Amino acid sequence: MATKFFGFNFKPLRVSRSMEVLGSVPARQKVNPADGGHSPDYTLTPLTLFPHVTVRDPNGITPSGDGNQRLANIRWHVVRDGVKSLIDFTKPSGYVLLGAEGSANAGCLEVGVNADPGRPLTLVFSADLPDTATSQVHHVEMSFPVVAYADTCESRIELDCAPQVPYNPLRMPAQMTVNARLMYGGTEVTPPDVRFVWQRLRDDGTWGLTGTDVLDYDVEVSADTASATVRRDLMGQRLCLRVIALYEPGTDPTTLAPADDSPHSVVTLNRYIPEMHCDIAGVPMNVTPGLTAVYPEAVVTDNCGVVTGWESVFDAVWRIGKNRRPEASGAAQPTISYVTVGRGSGIAVPLSAVADMSSGAIIDLTLEDRGPLCALADSDGAVLTDDDGAILLA
Repeated sequence: MATKFFGFNFKPLRVSRSMEVLGSVPARQKVNPADGGHSPDYTLTPLTLFPHVTVRDPNGITPSGDGNQRLANIRWHVVRDGVKSLIDFTKPSGYVLLGAEGSANAGCLEVGVNADPGRPLTLVFSADLPDTATSQVHHVEMSFPVVAYADTCESRIELDCAPQVPYNPLRMPAQMTVNARLMYGGTEVTPPDVRFVWQRLRDDGTWGLTGTDVLDYDVEVSADTASATVRRDLMGQRLCLRVIALYEPGTDPTTLAPADDSPHSVVTLNRYIPEMHCDIAGVPMNVTPGLTAVYPEAVVTDNCGVVTGWESVFDAVWRIGKNRRPEASGAAQPTISYVTVGRGSGIAVPLSAVADMSSGAIIDLTLEDRGPLCALADSDGAVLTDDDGAILLA
């Protein structure tokens, strides 16, 4: 009888591991310093981590490929502020184990807890992978940091109007309100957390606080400082406003003062009247004998049609002159001498203003811009007021 010993030389499993982020939610958060909000916010849109384990059996006994369904003793730990704690999935903690042992996605974790700048959230996965051929147990462990960083916030002022605003007194309302808002990062900061300072460009080229001069009657700042109402019919030809935002997170804005680097915005309002056209109505082609006057009326139009209420902006100046014919064929047109006979939208023009009507007469209509309203002052430059203290304008 003969015997011979033989044994099995099994090679150990080769285990690979990697932590994967599933879905579109990233593993890096951005925190807004203005309100502490997280983007993304894991409490609303959780982060999903999958500890992917793959195995390869060099002996060919067990199939190679995904090894998650073979994992046992699955655990997750969280490390924060240097303290490592075991996650208890039986209690509400913000963490949910999506993949149970024996499933293809075993160990998959849903993270519903936010990280903070300077306080990373490190998640540690551990599990056992038994090797049935060698009876060995491979311990699988991997960690994954979830990092949050503070967003770099830029402060900017946004106005609800363009930097250059034309004002046509014939077509636009006299009153205009300019609203300001402060954007700090992606968040709007509203009063009382922010205070707006409104300044105007003075005639000497310097910026002055609106409301500190007797001539600042054309601008009124709201109580919360977030808007300024402008009487454009009183502003003159041009008004330049600058608004400055005073804001620091966690600071009372009333304790702050404007600085060179304070966020600001400028808007310029200009009085602008586009091209006008005037026509004369109510004048007959031929004057009947005995007629002593004609009664012309002014018709004013622009590119939008007939203009009403133009009398508050323009003076209609009426003149009449004798029609003069050239002395000979081809001669230059003779100069007509006009006589001013009145002002207004419609007047009576006396024909007696022309001594000789044998060649007819020509009526001339000219529109003169009255200009913006201005404060009246005496010879010493003092502003004139009425008995109630209201400034006199003309």
